Amino acid sequence: MKTTTRTLVAMVGAVMLAGPGARVAAEERLAEVRALYAAAHYEDALAALAKVEPASAERGEAEQYRAFCLIALGRTGDAERAIEAVVAADPLLVPQSSDVSPRILAMFSDVRRRVLPEIARRAYLDGRSAFQAKDLARATKQFDYAMRVIEQAGAAAEGMDDLRILVAGFVDLVRSTADRPSGATTDPAAAPANAGSQTQPRVPGEGFIPPVAIHQELPAWDPPTAAVAERGYAGAVRVVIGPDGKVQDASLVRPVHPLYDRVLLQAARRWVYRPATRFGEPTSAEKTVEIRLTPR
Repeated sequence: MKTTTRTLVAMVGAVMLAGPGARVAAEERLAEVRALYAAAHYEDALAALAKVEPASAERGEAEQYRAFCLIALGRTGDAERAIEAVVAADPLLVPQSSDVSPRILAMFSDVRRRVLPEIARRAYLDGRSAFQAKDLARATKQFDYAMRVIEQAGAAAEGMDDLRILVAGFVDLVRSTADRPSGATTDPAAAPANAGSQTQPRVPGEGFIPPVAIHQELPAWDPPTAAVAERGYAGAVRVVIGPDGKVQDASLVRPVHPLYDRVLLQAARRWVYRPATRFGEPTSAEKTVEIRLTPR
């Protein structure tokens, strides 16, 4: 506590030395707020927070500290409104359980469960308006944002399953409307129904033998509606394979479908290969797997 107090005094002294007309940067103000909060001076921290510029990049963190201080002061109603402001500013932000008390974490969870569905609906409506205005770039961005908020809200949030289907349907419309470059040519006869050809990036140097799949099973595709089931989808996933043949990382090169991409990545991280070798020694390598979901 003594160290914190000394830090706080030094900080306030530095602000005073800057002169009465000097503008205090948002980060400096937040440093003051953190010190005040750590010293349990919650009212003073709230007063300092009132001076943080509303449009500053640190506003989200400022609103978090406002909520923390209000909770500590027992002002539950005000704290919930502050948490709503945090969630509205960044719906994907989740406080770390190691940084806050279980009580604060529970309040954030309750507010997020209540607020996120409306944020997701607004993002969907913005995306739909952008699509109708033929602004496909903005529509794609909003639908992607809506889907991420829906995932954050979870299945327990009312109406999220229906909204997820609506968003996925518009994602399909955007893809079918946009001019897309032709994909790499593949041989359908050489691949199973739901997987395209596998391509290996060039690896410089002699003596390199690429990895070979031992277990590369794709997750089942369960279309949410008959309309979605009637269409085919294509994408690609890139895996980084370690010298032990296990996948160290997986990422989408091209999305397949919003309802399939996440389970695809989860499955890809469990794939197993005979590792690549260079001059007979196991080595790391990348492999890109083309994915095709065929119409039903």
